[in-house]
Amino acid sequence: MTWRPKNGYGLRIQRLTAEEINEIGYKGAGAVAGCAFFVVKYENGVATPVSKKVMSSAFVSECTVELTVKNGRLLASASSTDETRSGDAFDYPREVQFDVPIESNSYGGTGTHFTGTVGVNAVLVTGWRTSWPK
Repeated sequence: MTWRPKNGYGLRIQRLTAEEINEIGYKGAGAVAGCAFFVVKYENGVATPVSKKVMSSAFVSECTVELTVKNGRLLASASSTDETRSGDAFDYPREVQFDVPIESNSYGGTGTHFTGTVGVNAVLVTGWRTSWPK
């Protein structure tokens, strides 16, 4: 993705309201037990969903997110090694996987765009690895 004007693809991890969760077919009563995961396309800084939204309990301690571009497709997954999942009570999957066709581009690179949380919901990123196969 280019940073300016922000074009490319990404995996969005977003908190939703109970009403929004109900609208995508999950149990909205579990709003605090999970996050929505979905693939977006950025064009001039505007994000448009290009996959369905999946509620998951994967965004907890020791969450691993993997993104791969291969043969014109964005492969994205998120999982966690944490055994305690409040999302289980709401049938939220513990892992998510996406396989979405994308348009090729010459941007290259990786990054994260974090808009922030505070207090007990703060997020700590402890590692980031990017690689390109030879």
